[in-house]
Amino acid sequence: ADAGEYQIALELLQRMKEEEVEPNVVTYSAVIGACATASAKAATRIQDDDDDDDTYLVDSSWDDENGNENTDNDDYDKNNEIQKPLQKALQLLSYMKSSQSNVTPNIVTYNAAIRACAEGQDLIG
Repeated sequence: ADAGEYQIALELLQRMKEEEVEPNVVTYSAVIGACATASAKAATRIQDDDDDDDTYLVDSSWDDENGNENTDNDDYDKNNEIQKPLQKALQLLSYMKSSQSNVTPNIVTYNAAIRACAEGQDLIG
């Protein structure tokens, strides 16, 4: 399974709402869990990539037109790849707790959100 599959879960959740199918606590917990898995897979993949790359030296005289990779942007992209699913998970939990939602989070929902936080912090924290 690809770490990007959490986006498919979010799209399906949106489609449910558009088609007036009311998501329940199981639905939200599953999507939050998918976000946690995506964050964990991204962190593991990035850590493995960084472990394999022993030469992270960049000649500062080169620019992007010369094929130089911008490691600052790479680091931002890596961090964003881990944080984005985490943020989505917490947004869903926050929505569930709001007065706009008819669904109350349960222990499974909170556990999925906690796992998303833990997985997201493994690499960056």
